[in-house]
Amino acid sequence: MGNTVKMASGDIMELVGDPKKSVARGGSFLGSGGQGSVFKVKNKRTGELLALKLYSHEMSKEFIDNLTRNAGKSPHPSFLWPLDITERLPNGKYGYTMELYGKGYSKFAKVLKGGVKFPTKEMQIAALIDLVDAFEALHAKGYSYQDLNDGGVLFDCNNGKVLICDNDNVAPYGVNLGIVGKFRWMAPEVAIHMFKPDKHSDRFSLAVLMFYLLLHAHPYDGILRLQGERTGGLENKIYGTNPVFIFHPTDKSNRPDPVEDKNAIKGWSYLPEHIRELFTRTFTSGMPCPGMSRDTLDRDRQNRVGEREWKDALHRWMDTLVACPNCKLPLSVTVQGDKILEQKCPHCGKKVKVELPILHIYRKDKLAREIVLDAGKEIAKSSVTGERSNEPAFCVLQSPKNPLVYGIKNLLPYQWTCTQTGAKVRLVNNGEKVAALNGVNISFTYDFRGEISYSKM
Repeated sequence: MGNTVKMASGDIMELVGDPKKSVARGGSFLGSGGQGSVFKVKNKRTGELLALKLYSHEMSKEFIDNLTRNAGKSPHPSFLWPLDITERLPNGKYGYTMELYGKGYSKFAKVLKGGVKFPTKEMQIAALIDLVDAFEALHAKGYSYQDLNDGGVLFDCNNGKVLICDNDNVAPYGVNLGIVGKFRWMAPEVAIHMFKPDKHSDRFSLAVLMFYLLLHAHPYDGILRLQGERTGGLENKIYGTNPVFIFHPTDKSNRPDPVEDKNAIKGWSYLPEHIRELFTRTFTSGMPCPGMSRDTLDRDRQNRVGEREWKDALHRWMDTLVACPNCKLPLSVTVQGDKILEQKCPHCGKKVKVELPILHIYRKDKLAREIVLDAGKEIAKSSVTGERSNEPAFCVLQSPKNPLVYGIKNLLPYQWTCTQTGAKVRLVNNGEKVAALNGVNISFTYDFRGEISYSKM
């Protein structure tokens, strides 16, 4: 290849170094995969640094036409979306440009192996929310991803963000360009060739990714997998013709092995009940079984959890996280009105009574969420302003003199309006604090307000 590549838009992309050397060694080579290689380039017109993927073989006309239609139309900032397609190269092949990603992102495998860790449970949940939000936007635009797997997602653990790669396979509903997915990650109905990939199979793969991140286990890797490794021949049954969820509420034939799968067993017990319910529905609804008709399977798989329901459940999980008073590990509590119900900590097994303020968030006078205000907690802008940002809107403080007194500190670059029965209206500037007292009302934005209830036991 030469040092420059011309794009369909007319822009010229120039390699930043020797294509045979890695970027770390001063070259332009970023990596390669099954479809082609990726290089670091500079747009000669704008000076912008980008990534250029060049296919190693000729792609079909349908594939290139689809890529051309999609270029520049990213549905969400978490997608490393094709920006511009190349002109047909002298060798008859094509390529496309996309944004470079920053140093803070790590591959899924590295996160699973513990090479990079989320600093808090809140940040892990924030990353899942970002992932689900991206797929909600993708499906809303009429696209399906079709090949979501462990190699396609990068995580910025410190900021709770994700990047989704390999978006050249994305296609409109009803269109498939020969991509079916990766075995064990593709939906069972796709694995047995009963359906082509679509948004319903996307939702299965999305749930597998979240399950893996939270439990470090596959939802169908139970004792049947171990038997298959010893005897062979069970893979198609486990992941295709008759999959059985390892935590199926009634079918115990594929439970996690108590020795080999300790992570799965512990991780499942730590999940809030409402999160377990969503995983159970996704991994038991729409599963093929002997004698099931195509129409029945199609109807059942539409019962898989959608992105909006996942987002609501993940926000609820984040909002109710507190530190267990006994073991200090993260615990999701149950809010009922202005009370926090007594419960058993899944980590230490002790009964827990939590006395903390609850911030009830209203959006246009409709209750949107209920946030338990534990010391040290940071509440994202997305929770109280509607912005798509994990940056903190405020943090929760605890009085050093009285452990039952809490406050919240404004971290937004603008004022809040704060009121309380019998008191004057107060403006709260950036860096100032508000006591988290029963009956305090805060207007965060025109649409978002919060009301604090704090009824100690």
